Amino acid sequence: MVSQSARPVNQPPSFANFSKPCTLNPKGIFQLYFEVKELSKLYFGVLELQVLTTFAAVYRPIEEWIDELVENVTYDQHFAIEQIPCEEMLELLNGIVNHSSDSMRSAIYLSIMEWVCKSKIKLNSLNFDRQEICKALRNRFSSQEVDEALSELSTDACDLNCGYLDPMDVTKRNYFKKPFVRNGGDYILLSKYYFAKGFYLSWLENRCADKAKVGGAFEDVLVDLFNDHQVEFIHSAEYEIPVNVRRELSCTSEKEECDFIIQSDDSVYFIELKKKEITAKAMSGAAVDALIDMSRSALHGLTQAFTHEYCIRRWGKLDLVLKDGTQQTVTLGNRKVIKIHVSLFDHYGLHDGVFLQHFLRSVLHCEFSTGNSDDLQAFIKQQKKFRDVANTELMRGVYKRGFLLTFASFSLLHFLRVLKRTSSTEQFCREIAMTLTATSSTRDWYQEDALLNIINS
Repeated sequence: MVSQSARPVNQPPSFANFSKPCTLNPKGIFQLYFEVKELSKLYFGVLELQVLTTFAAVYRPIEEWIDELVENVTYDQHFAIEQIPCEEMLELLNGIVNHSSDSMRSAIYLSIMEWVCKSKIKLNSLNFDRQEICKALRNRFSSQEVDEALSELSTDACDLNCGYLDPMDVTKRNYFKKPFVRNGGDYILLSKYYFAKGFYLSWLENRCADKAKVGGAFEDVLVDLFNDHQVEFIHSAEYEIPVNVRRELSCTSEKEECDFIIQSDDSVYFIELKKKEITAKAMSGAAVDALIDMSRSALHGLTQAFTHEYCIRRWGKLDLVLKDGTQQTVTLGNRKVIKIHVSLFDHYGLHDGVFLQHFLRSVLHCEFSTGNSDDLQAFIKQQKKFRDVANTELMRGVYKRGFLLTFASFSLLHFLRVLKRTSSTEQFCREIAMTLTATSSTRDWYQEDALLNIINS
């Protein structure tokens, strides 16, 4: 708590006042705001999380990569806010539900989201009560169904971020898990941008019958969108790996599967979709957990894509077997190979091209260890798979100067925004190519995407 004792504005803020009880009158509220604002400036200034120049981000020693990783995830939790417009989340969730067996149980969620999207927001928030939502749903659902849905979609005001006192302990934050705040008999949606993800997370927890199939449903959504925007693609195609190639790659898999393949005149794009989320412990700055999460998301997806590249370069082609049993061949010729990892969730600055370049360089050339050797086994196992591919004579010959401008990582939302600006395969490939070759080192893809869109238009 903050005391109401008067203090000159130019006097430095102090944590001492936070131990004194107070009753919040208008002056006390202003004092509280001032204290929190000034202490936040000092606190995050001491942490030195912000990159002050582009060159400071680009030219960083390889031995500092763990520090860079921790700084990135910590920065993302305190400076970046995941912004998903409610309309885009509705489109995604609607697509997922249509490709799953949960359409009946999810109907009320979608109806509530549709009403939220159409509602006029006053002062950036939406306020309503149970009677208003029942009227908006036009009695399509019973009172019990409405009560259950509102209970699942709302957090009691007393429980919102309860216990979140240490800025670094992000495991105590829960504001994003549900879209509504419940205050007595009233409900509040504070923002259609910052809280829309709560609809998906609530659906996943309460209405999704089989979480293991969510990844497949997301792939189906992408299939629909590729078709809608006239982008030609190959989806879920397998190819066999002979024994001698398995020996070269030190792998045991007899087959590999490509999530998506897109071809242009000058490039072949291998796109791998992963649903691993960065855990709260990793986001709080735990280096080991962050490494493990990276290995199960970006590193896993890019390792698969690099394996596809090795095989198509070695043979000059890939003989694919599609889901329906038909066969199709992709020939490389003199084209480039672009590797893309798409995560279902936003990994914020971990998608940044410069950061990923540093990451892959560290995976190739650095050894990682902890006091307990078992902690990093998941990462070390994935690191070995990547090295086995990247260190082959063939790949070293192709990438003598590194992998720059040949790979990228997107959140699904970012990928869909790029896709929606296109109406052909060629235009889609141009958009991706522009994303590969530009960075502002802001670690904010919202800003970079907006700037690139302006430049492109």
